[in-house]
Amino acid sequence: MALLIPDARRSLLAGLIDDAALLRPSPPTVEQAVDAYLRLAATENGWMVGRLVVPASLLQELAGVLVRTLRSGAPSVPIVTVFDGDIAVGASIAAAVHTLLDPAARIEGVVLPHPSSDPVDGVFDAVAAGNGIHHGVLSMVAVPIGAADDQAMDAIAAAGTEALRPAGVWIDLRSAPVDPDDLSSMIRSCVRPGVPFTVLVDQLPVVTQIDRTKDELRYGVLNLLAATLHAHSDRPEAAGLLVDDSPQTYRIEFEGLTRGGVGIRASGSIGADRSPLVSLATLDAAHTTAALGTLNEAP
Repeated sequence: MALLIPDARRSLLAGLIDDAALLRPSPPTVEQAVDAYLRLAATENGWMVGRLVVPASLLQELAGVLVRTLRSGAPSVPIVTVFDGDIAVGASIAAAVHTLLDPAARIEGVVLPHPSSDPVDGVFDAVAAGNGIHHGVLSMVAVPIGAADDQAMDAIAAAGTEALRPAGVWIDLRSAPVDPDDLSSMIRSCVRPGVPFTVLVDQLPVVTQIDRTKDELRYGVLNLLAATLHAHSDRPEAAGLLVDDSPQTYRIEFEGLTRGGVGIRASGSIGADRSPLVSLATLDAAHTTAALGTLNEAP
């Protein structure tokens, strides 16, 4: 791979990878997860590490671990909490935990289950439930791929505007296989009104991996970045961006992210703005950051 320019790498990758180990089917203990997160954040590639993703049911245990673990003067730990029970109870606990830990650790985002099969119904109430924690929290609604259309995204954007607080989308790719056309369409639906979004996956390779013998596909970091940046342009949707599985296809060079040596965005700075993509959450953040760390090595 080509030698990468640090500024371009940091503009695209800084804080991009969230650690969602506590969402594994067989998760580590909270203490183990915190220890692994802090050690990962302190490594050479730690600047890529974003938030610690924590189920709301574990927030009180997390608070106890962080009170014992965090040292004075250490960097603040950003947290995203996923409501896995009653939303009102979870929001109350999250508010108390945030008050207890801030500024040593801050709840930056909450993930709320989608309120119903209707992509619009109840979104305003769901976003409002996450806004009682503190003024700057990003309330993300878990929208199923099939329910993501312009109407749903407009409703989420409007809910945030009405609440005078950020509102976004949580895209969970862990279960059934997701067609690249559907995912590309969902990303574009987020980008058009500027709705912040996070993508959650089991494993996150640098470039998309396709096992054609098993018809399995794992979307890659650079592919998801490319699909987001491409959606800023007026060019037609290109689900093909998500399924380029050659390591040589995508590179981060001085201009930013390129595909075959051509910048992904139609205009403007390629590397300076990946919005509205907030982060990529993975159950194995250590593996992802280690793989991304090799991108600055010449072939």
